[in-house]
Amino acid sequence: MLTTTEIAVTATIWVLTTAGLFFGIRGVLRRMEKRGSMHKAVYLALILALFSPLPLLAAPAITCHCFTERTFDPAHPVAADPYFITSAQNSFFSALFATDIHTIVMKKQGGTFSDDLWIAYWIAAKDGVLTPGATLKAKQGKTWQAAVSSIIITNSKLKTRLAP
Repeated sequence: MLTTTEIAVTATIWVLTTAGLFFGIRGVLRRMEKRGSMHKAVYLALILALFSPLPLLAAPAITCHCFTERTFDPAHPVAADPYFITSAQNSFFSALFATDIHTIVMKKQGGTFSDDLWIAYWIAAKDGVLTPGATLKAKQGKTWQAAVSSIIITNSKLKTRLAP
């Protein structure tokens, strides 16, 4: 079942692809007509039509359905709790570390664990020079203890606090 947003996005992709294909072929045909090589223009138009992104193959841009229950239902009072808790946590995280919620959600959807985000952003905020991205990159495939020892922490109080 497609949502209204997915239908709107798919329709927009169809319209833009069709308009681009129309104007592209029209421009090629006009140039070829001026030069007198119309048969080449027809072949080129066919090639453009075959290799362009076809509207029929347009996939919805919104593919994440992490939370299917997003509204409160008195018959199932706890069904939407995971959505509400995650939404509240993302909002709190965003306010605490002055980042936008979209960035947090995209990192979580990309496979970054919530705990890793909290630790990386906290270290970056306390250090003042490190970025959360650099901290998360140092963490890849390591424990936090190994990651912290491999990065240069400029804040001496933080460095002694995180030392093993």
